[in-house]
Amino acid sequence: MLRICLMLSFAVVLAIGCDNGGRGTAAKDAGGTDRSVDITDPGDVGSDGSNQDAGSTPMPCAQDGPPIELVCNGYCTNLNTACTAANMQFASFAACVDACTAPTWSCGTPTDPTGNTIFCRINHAMAATAAPDTECAQAGPSSASCI
Repeated sequence: MLRICLMLSFAVVLAIGCDNGGRGTAAKDAGGTDRSVDITDPGDVGSDGSNQDAGSTPMPCAQDGPPIELVCNGYCTNLNTACTAANMQFASFAACVDACTAPTWSCGTPTDPTGNTIFCRINHAMAATAAPDTECAQAGPSSASCI
């Protein structure tokens, strides 16, 4: 049942998608101030090296897409559920989220089989539920497919 729930949550994220090459767009706070961040532009990287400065609203993975934190939480939940013991890719859930939300991976598109994107890794993490011995490494930070 947990596997079905995880697959459904990823289906929702995939249906919403991350287009626009991983660029954040007009995320505005309650006062209407633009708090968006372009994770592909080093000038938009937060002062602490994250993809946003403290106090900013969560950055969307793409225009009108879900916040990158939501996408990464889904990825890390699926990866940590499917990839355990020798197939574990991150020391902790927090380490996974940190890697996923860092400015090094773009969002990509839901059909990405390759490329240094979050969605490439999501696709391999989903496949890891059926084939963890081959797919966990492809879904992880040192993926040979998602480069």
